[in-house]
Amino acid sequence: PSHDRLRRPIHVAFGGEAGVGPGVRKEFFQVAVRAFLQVLFVPADGRTYWFSDVDHPGAYFACGVLLGQAVLQDVLIPSVFPWTLFDLLLRDMESPLA
Repeated sequence: PSHDRLRRPIHVAFGGEAGVGPGVRKEFFQVAVRAFLQVLFVPADGRTYWFSDVDHPGAYFACGVLLGQAVLQDVLIPSVFPWTLFDLLLRDMESPLA
């Protein structure tokens, strides 16, 4: 039952704006991801980011939840993390793709 709640569409409204729908939801995710990148990550090669030395595990967890929700909501966000990170995640999950 709790997994079904995660898959429900997120309804986003910005204060003082009349916009609704998938475009507003996409803008929300873009603004939120940009905010997390500025606080928790540092620019790496090109247009990618890596973890900074900020010690806020809860904030990193919230960022992960946000990225997971973006995937569940079919919202494309820019690929800002290097492939090394995805490889590490696949290894941690013991994926045959690692």
